[in-house]
Amino acid sequence: MTNRKTKFLPVFLIACLCLVASLGFVTFNAFASGNVNSADVTESIKIEKPEPITSTYSGKEMMGVAGGEGYSLSYSGEELEPRIDGNAYGKKAGKYGVKATLLPGYAWNDGSTDEYVFQFKIAHKDAIIVAEPASKKHGEPDPKLYAHFEGLVDGENPVEGTDYYVFRTGDEDVHGNDYVGAQTNYTELTSNYVWGHKDAEFVIHGIPVKRPQAEDISENYKEQIGVKANHGYRLEAAPLRFPYKNTTIDEYGNACGCEAGTYRLYVILDNDYEWADGKRIECFYMTFDIKPAINIYIDNTTFTHDVGPKPVPQGSTWHLIYSQSQNDLLVAVQVIYKGNIVASFIPDDCRMKPYYDLRPIKEGDVINKSSRLYLDD
Repeated sequence: MTNRKTKFLPVFLIACLCLVASLGFVTFNAFASGNVNSADVTESIKIEKPEPITSTYSGKEMMGVAGGEGYSLSYSGEELEPRIDGNAYGKKAGKYGVKATLLPGYAWNDGSTDEYVFQFKIAHKDAIIVAEPASKKHGEPDPKLYAHFEGLVDGENPVEGTDYYVFRTGDEDVHGNDYVGAQTNYTELTSNYVWGHKDAEFVIHGIPVKRPQAEDISENYKEQIGVKANHGYRLEAAPLRFPYKNTTIDEYGNACGCEAGTYRLYVILDNDYEWADGKRIECFYMTFDIKPAINIYIDNTTFTHDVGPKPVPQGSTWHLIYSQSQNDLLVAVQVIYKGNIVASFIPDDCRMKPYYDLRPIKEGDVINKSSRLYLDD
């Protein structure tokens, strides 16, 4: 007789396996005979690894990794630490370390189940620190220097002396190569940016001086000042070159000439000075002219020159000095009345010493161009 317990054992085992399978741990195949042939482990759910999100510093918290099904996020222990509330966030510019850990029953798409360690990045924002132009007069202390910023996040205001500083460099020369510069220090604020720098001009103004002016002079057979010397600049004769006349510099630094013509010279600005228009041209050419004298003609009541008639003073006595120069370079006249030159026309070379004859003249005499005419006091 069959044992009652032995008869119901297969039925009990099948019932147990069905219960376990219903809980998701194993599967089984029952063939028509009612016997169990095999049991297999259930496959894990495969998911994508989380992707980092790259952003640029904005002064606000930015999401770097989104949370998802089947894994949890935590700090990897490397780089900057993110804030995690299911998602991972960062605020400062830089790299953040993240670790993704699988939940039970899940695997990565590549079949691995290890913790996935990676990073997300908040890029540095571009910004520029711009120095502002400044100036001063030579010998004065430097003024307060300033800089401003371009590209900063709204609400961020760097502090001078902490986040940045402004400086001046150069050699203290008037209108030299001085400039204003600005530089950032590495601080919590400035570390979020990639910095560009823009310098500015620093002008040192000199003592103002007016540019020299040519004198209005006519030939008088003597050396005359064509350009006066002054403080702030000096005059130098330029090399003699046609068609200019030879400029001389007298003991007081004045530029002089004698005969009619155009004279050329250098004007050289002294150190610590600038021209009254604010420019500093250290050296330039200028010219001055000595105008020729005027031809004189005498008739009964007037003497006439090239610019119009002049009355002859009543009761005056005239004396004529005429040239006996062999090369006939003394080709003009002068009229001198009471010590003043009324009109003149001087020879090409006023340094020659022609021979003169002195004789009185009367009304009606014709004065030739090689003579000089004197009117007695």
